[in-house]
Amino acid sequence: CCDDHLVRIFDASDWKLVCELRGHTHHVNTVDWTPDSRFLVSASHDRTVRVWDVLGRRLVRVIAAHEDDIDAASVSPDGLRIASAGHDRHLRVWDLATGERIASLGGHTDEVGWVSWSPDGRRLATTSIDVRVRIYDFAKRELERRLPGRNRSVSRVRVAPGGQRIAIAGADRSLRVLDASCAPIAVLEDVHPKAVKGMEWSPDGQRLASTSLDGSVAVWATPSGALAPIATRFQRPVGVYAVTWSPDGSRLAIGLEDGDVEILDASSGARLAGFSDHPEPVYCVAWS
Repeated sequence: CCDDHLVRIFDASDWKLVCELRGHTHHVNTVDWTPDSRFLVSASHDRTVRVWDVLGRRLVRVIAAHEDDIDAASVSPDGLRIASAGHDRHLRVWDLATGERIASLGGHTDEVGWVSWSPDGRRLATTSIDVRVRIYDFAKRELERRLPGRNRSVSRVRVAPGGQRIAIAGADRSLRVLDASCAPIAVLEDVHPKAVKGMEWSPDGQRLASTSLDGSVAVWATPSGALAPIATRFQRPVGVYAVTWSPDGSRLAIGLEDGDVEILDASSGARLAGFSDHPEPVYCVAWS
């Protein structure tokens, strides 16, 4: 997804463009698949969340989700709900099948830039430029915990597979790993020369990938929750906005500032494939 308002889908076997999904009227900030890969959810600064039938290549539903730009949307692990957040400071949850609003959770005092479900679907984590991470108990519809940030905004939060660890990345160039009670396990400072922009756990929860505006990509081993740098660290000539793992954990897909998407070997960093179909920066990549 990128600034040209389109969502593009590529075939992972040959990296050819499968289709372009048109409908958003402003740049698209995030996309997320349902677990069965039947539907794709996108969110945009046009203040809508859209649900697409991928096989039918058609728009299923438009949700007028927020009163301001939307920066984040995430499908629940069971594929039944969508969490969205943005500039109006609210976290909202929607029924994917009907588009009805299930919950609205507040608390942040500035734009919410990211939202992530826990693997069991019981909790939601958000980040904001108010320098706070908030953990919500979705079942109780209430704030469970508020975590202080550092001296600059928090860009990403991800709950690890298994739900026992939480990773937080920030504009202060740090990475933090917390346990399920939000007690710190590991903190690394200055992991990139510039702000950390993308971050994602590997499917087995044993590695953590991070990317930065300076063009660097790093993979960290996470034994017992600690962060240990491993051999995979490589550089691109432009900022890297997004990263995601292949389902088998062997490859990374990264979205670049110049509109390129590259597929990398997660162990060596070798470039395996790439395409330049986006005319603007790529803000989000998602592997079905």
